[in-house]
This record gives sequence, structure tokens and C-alpha cells, in this order.
Amino acid sequence: MSLNFNGGEPLCRTDFFEIATFAKDCGLDIHLNTNASLINEEKAQQISKLFPSICTTILSGDERIHDSLSKRSGAFFDAIKGIKLLQKHTVYVAVNLMLCSKNCSNIESAFDLLRSLNIKTLLITRYVPNQPNETELPISDDDFFLVIRKLRDYQEEYKCFDRIALPQPIKLCIVPHEIFQAVYDWNIPCNIGLCTASIDAYGDITPCNLIKKPVLGNAVTTSLAEIWSLFDGVTYCKTQHLMQQCLQCTYIEACGGGCKGFNLTTENKENTNDLL
Repeated sequence: MSLNFNGGEPLCRTDFFEIATFAKDCGLDIHLNTNASLINEEKAQQISKLFPSICTTILSGDERIHDSLSKRSGAFFDAIKGIKLLQKHTVYVAVNLMLCSKNCSNIESAFDLLRSLNIKTLLITRYVPNQPNETELPISDDDFFLVIRKLRDYQEEYKCFDRIALPQPIKLCIVPHEIFQAVYDWNIPCNIGLCTASIDAYGDITPCNLIKKPVLGNAVTTSLAEIWSLFDGVTYCKTQHLMQQCLQCTYIEACGGGCKGFNLTTENKENTNDLL
């Protein structure tokens, strides 16, 4: 059983390492997502004792774009410094590249940066709107597939990444033929309702970190085991996420119907409040 510390920014908590140590002592396989901007020598040492690997986010190879999207001057250099400190302490660093309208046009600069940092695991996600009718940052399928083409070509040329993954899976039925194999190979199928749950800072448990409804229970008052045993995740997945054509599709195990959180923003806009 694994536990991923996500955010917000987990390292903002003054008691983070106490919590992480307790989780590890419970026998959990723990993992950390951090923007790396708060990491100094001391924190890097502490992380190395608890986490064999972490995942951080780079928003662009261009300092100005990264800082603009982070809404903080200096965020880019802080993230790079944090990555290098973690690597110095032999922590394996994976990077998530979140695509949006502001960084797609020069995406090769991000690939170049990650290659220079000797990053071997690259995850690609898309910006997910959390407000109805939000149009500034989301990108179209066409723009996304253009980035995938560029990444496939970049990887073929440099062979710099040991692993490329799409943790926000793409519905394979909409993927252009020429990049189908790449998406098929990189997709991490949506498993909402099946084997993952999200616990927020108040203890509320939901089927995934993007889907905020239904709240299945609260871990402060009820054990996770009891809450999960009462949740029919298979039925939820089949009736609340997958479409009929998904259930009959040959490739269902390779995409799981695509990311439910992302699908809500593009197909069922009346349900966008489920993300809030």
C-alpha cells in the first residue's frame, strides 16, 4: 500500500517530516510531490532518508514563463536548485511537465532543460480548469497531440528519458494514428474507484485527487478500511465514469476511459463543480 504526499505544497507544513516518518514506520510505501522551491540542504538530507524518489514540476525551460505560471519571481531557479540538491543526496527526481496555453509553443526548451538535468522520468499532464468556462490556460486536443509528436521525435533523437508517462490518461479513441503507439505506451489508465483514493487536509476521502465528489467519508472519524469497504468502486467506475462504448472497447485497459477529472471539464461542463 502506497501513500503519496501531494498538495498544494506539502513542505509548507512544519510537521511534514514527522508525518512522513510516521507513515513510513507504518509500513507504507511513501512518495512525495513537491515544487522543490523550498528545498535547502537540510530538507534534502531529510527527504533522502525517507523518500527514494520524488516528483516535482517544471512549467517551462524559459525562466520567465515558469515564474509567470508560478506567480512568483525566482520560482524557476529555486526549483532547479532544489532538484540539484536532491540529486546530490541521491534522491531520484521525476518531473511532471504540466501543459497549458502559455508553455506549449516552446516546449522543446523544457525538454532541453530536463535533459541537461539528467532527468530520466518525464510525466506529461494538462492544465485542468477548476472553474466553469475557464478559457485562458486550457489547451485543445490538437495542441496536446502536437506536443506529444514533438516529444516522440525528441525522444527518438536523444533517447534521454528512461520513462515517459501520462498519469492523466488520454482516451485512445481520439488519438491520431501517427502517435497512437506513443500514447498507448505512455498512458497510465484511469483507475478511479478501483484502487486509489484521495484524502484532503481535513480527512475527507474522495475517489481521486481531481474529483471532489462524492465524499466517501472522513478518515478522522472513521477508518479508511471501513470507508473503502462500503464503497462499490467498480459500479462507480462503470456508471459514473465509463461510457458504454468504453466498456466494449478493446483498449479499455490501456486508458480506462481517459482521466475522469479532465473529461469532466471537456465533456460534462455542468458537472465541473465536482472538481471544486
